[in-house]
Amino acid sequence: MAEQVGESKDQIRRYIRLTHLIPEILELVDNSVLKDQETLQIAMRPAVELSYLRKEEQADLFAIMDEMDCTPSHAQAIKMRQMSEAKTGGERLAKDALVSIMKEEKPNQVEQFKIPKNRIAKFFPAGTPAQKIEDTIVKALELYRKRQRSLEITLLPREQCAHLQGTGVFAVPPLHTSPLVQPKQPKKEDIWGG
Repeated sequence: MAEQVGESKDQIRRYIRLTHLIPEILELVDNSVLKDQETLQIAMRPAVELSYLRKEEQADLFAIMDEMDCTPSHAQAIKMRQMSEAKTGGERLAKDALVSIMKEEKPNQVEQFKIPKNRIAKFFPAGTPAQKIEDTIVKALELYRKRQRSLEITLLPREQCAHLQGTGVFAVPPLHTSPLVQPKQPKKEDIWGG
């Protein structure tokens, strides 16, 4: 049959496996095939994994997907299948477990930050690997943050410093490497209000 329709045997098995889905989830697969951007959709491979869930579990999951307006990734669907198959007898996968899995961050949902290469190219030799560029930028930002923190003076509100009264401790000036930048030493009255 696979040869007749020009599909692999595995793909035919996937199509057959989809018949084990409840109609509501099967419709989400159809939405994906039709590329209907206005409706919730699920890809074939996660749907195949979900077809191994009990019908009640699928119904619970569909309600969760509808409420959260998202569908599970392939990895999440595999996790759901494994947890469902671990249940015995009449036990079923708890709704809380399904919600917990659905709330896990998906790799394609991790927020990315992009910088046009032409903005940073002058700082790196030609041919520098992208990972080395990223590591260098992160290290530079860590050093920048450390420097900024060393320039700040943190003065605590009076209520938080009450235990220090009479100890002579009233502020710690930042460390400076430049003799041109010297912070004013705060007066005791400025910190304790009087």
